[in-house]
Amino acid sequence: MISLQPIEIAYLTAIIFALVMLALAWYTRSIKGK
Repeated sequence: MISLQPIEIAYLTAIIFALVMLALAWYTRSIKGK
């Protein structure tokens, strides 16, 4: 198993959160555009 440090967990969480927000923004924009 790979032991993650708290800072690494926070870093990965921030990246995943940013990707999710970008995906939601693109998704809503594509729907409103049609």
